[in-house]
Amino acid sequence: GFDCVLGNPPWEKIKIQEKEFFAARSIEISKASTASKRKELIESLSEIEPKLFDEFKLAKSQSESESKFLRTSMRYSLTVRGDINTYAVFSELGRELINEMGYLGIIVPTGLGTDDTNKYFFFSIINSQSLVSFWGLDNEQMIYFPTIHHSYKFSLLTLGGREIKIQAPNFSYSCSKLESIRIPNRVFSLTNEEINMLNPNTLTLATFRTQFDAELTKKTYRLTGILINEKLGLNEWGCGMFTMFHMSNDSQLFVNEYQPEYYPLLEAKMFWQYDHRYSTYEDATQANINEGSLPKPTEIQKTNQCFETTPKYWVPVNEVQKRIKSWNKNWLIAFRGITSSVVERTIISTVLPVCGIGNSAPFITISESLLPYAPFIIANLNSIIFDYFARQ
Repeated sequence: GFDCVLGNPPWEKIKIQEKEFFAARSIEISKASTASKRKELIESLSEIEPKLFDEFKLAKSQSESESKFLRTSMRYSLTVRGDINTYAVFSELGRELINEMGYLGIIVPTGLGTDDTNKYFFFSIINSQSLVSFWGLDNEQMIYFPTIHHSYKFSLLTLGGREIKIQAPNFSYSCSKLESIRIPNRVFSLTNEEINMLNPNTLTLATFRTQFDAELTKKTYRLTGILINEKLGLNEWGCGMFTMFHMSNDSQLFVNEYQPEYYPLLEAKMFWQYDHRYSTYEDATQANINEGSLPKPTEIQKTNQCFETTPKYWVPVNEVQKRIKSWNKNWLIAFRGITSSVVERTIISTVLPVCGIGNSAPFITISESLLPYAPFIIANLNSIIFDYFARQ
């Protein structure tokens, strides 16, 4: 093996992205309203534009072959989960290339430590005590990667060889410049035990901004424990968390206009804390939809208890009932599943009437005996102190 491996591997998904592929080839396909509609348009190319159809089929075949090769090669057992990204595969390869006392230093998206698909790789390097440091930087000032979006986060990963054991690796996050890691309070350390305590289910990293945040969070977790511990089988509230409809995979079930025996399909951006009528597709422009910022109902509309917001899609009642199974209440507790650590609120939860819900908003069930305490769950989810810990 090598004494030292340095690199900036490519950051690309192996899976072909249909929207991206057709962005410069067919605007109609790229901007299709649903995934199922896009597939129909692609299939129609075989008759109307066979050359473009063949080009797409070839690109798709190549990506599928690359994915199959990586999954079956037995060389990348920890990083070929879900949609494979090349930076994760290169990280596992780099780790194998160094010798017992060697070091690996590479530039990777921060998702290597925080994304669910990479958790087995990151758990492995934590468990083997080979992680030396993980310096997280943002791209807000466009210093290091001027051609990449300003919100993209990346990290400098340093790993040691098999004979190098690091008890408490160093971390930093959201630094705009590399010089920030020399500021004492911007750097914190976590032991193997602490990482497992903070995220026992996902085995991913918490992204603390300061050492103070890290110490306060660790102290709180030691005092309170967590809601669901899958590893130990602890779930005192009998909680379940589910997603109902996948906006792409289930799009064949959706209709664009209201029909009898159909429920509205709500999305995360359509509700806020204690407010299931936060925004509406009524009078929404294409610019609103692209930005994910829909028009807000007026105060006068909200004083009318019969007022309902307009969704983009409706779904069959029986399909909703199938997905909520034994939950026989006429309401659901839901929260926004997509968030950021730099927005106004990280956790946004509300009560929804029974309806269809897109995968951007998971819903929560609790055991029958604890239903009277459901309001406390929502109150906790929306509290400022809970929000502080969630955004860590």
